[in-house]
Amino acid sequence: MAEEHLQQKHNNALQGLSKELLFYIERGFQNVAVISHISMMFISTIFSICLFGNPFLLFTVSIPYLVFYMFDRSPGNGMVMRFRYNWWKNLAIWKYYCDYFQISIVKSKDLEPTYRDINTKELYSADPVTYIFGYHPHGIAALASFGLSNNGCGFQKHFPGINMSLLTLTNNFQLPFYREYLLLSGLSSVSKKNILKLLANYTSVCLVPGGAKESLAVDFSGDKINLVLKNRKGFVKLAVANKKNGHRRTSLVPIFSFGENELYKVVNPKEGSFLRKLQLWLKNNIGFTIPIFFGRGIWNTDFGLMPYREKVTLCFGKPIEIDLSIFDDNTSEDEIVNHYHSLYIEELLKVFNDNKGKFNYSKKSINFVD
Repeated sequence: MAEEHLQQKHNNALQGLSKELLFYIERGFQNVAVISHISMMFISTIFSICLFGNPFLLFTVSIPYLVFYMFDRSPGNGMVMRFRYNWWKNLAIWKYYCDYFQISIVKSKDLEPTYRDINTKELYSADPVTYIFGYHPHGIAALASFGLSNNGCGFQKHFPGINMSLLTLTNNFQLPFYREYLLLSGLSSVSKKNILKLLANYTSVCLVPGGAKESLAVDFSGDKINLVLKNRKGFVKLAVANKKNGHRRTSLVPIFSFGENELYKVVNPKEGSFLRKLQLWLKNNIGFTIPIFFGRGIWNTDFGLMPYREKVTLCFGKPIEIDLSIFDDNTSEDEIVNHYHSLYIEELLKVFNDNKGKFNYSKKSINFVD
């Protein structure tokens, strides 16, 4: 009996050791997935320098790629979905990426599919609906939104039949090979032309209305969540325009990301300081800015550029379909846009207030800023 007891104890110890080892291996893969994504711009730059500097690859790789780079307009012509391959969307690395942040999806309502079958491009109905998803807040880099671009957090499972392109700055597609990384992940330009063409092709879009300016408004220590949305109505105008052009059904869907602002700690320079003026100048002249932030390290939790391992929950609101029949002929476009912008804000606040108690946001409130 004593030998059996010792053997059982030994087996339990081995099982515990195996579970602990598996736990750290999983976390290691998650770290690699996040590091790869946040450093992909740097990796692409180094790869480009090495490739274009190799004379042996000049005619076989460099020149053919540069010709393709100059003539391909996929980031801005609404054709990003031709880069969407199932094998890429289902890579294990995206699951590890989402597991790092423990990204999960909560939906207020099922969304009507655009396609009955995405693979065959069979439309769900004779008058299918496409969606403009608004992601809030931006945080430092809207890292959790990238989880929606592939199948890591189960977007296709929760919302079957919806093709969606995550939108980012056009400048991000100017770097060789980094543009292909983004295109394969379903990202495309946030330009007006591209959005209208995507919607016309029955491809829904996800954008971050607050943009770079909102990254400067993050207040990590306070109870206010600053959202730059008060005068951001461009995405609503595009939804109205898509409805007018061809009478295509279009719906607005707000997403509130609980945990996005906690992925980094932010240092806010004082108003009027040199650093604050520099940040605003970069934002106004280049299109992006550099917030002063820090996170954790790979092997420590004190300081580094890795995001914190905070749980992120993406709460989707109910769709707000654009219906122009409720307005008379004398109603101006601004009145229509203001009407749906107000409905959008109401739904965003409802999503936030209905869920904030579940995710340790009870003391927090949304503050809309310019």
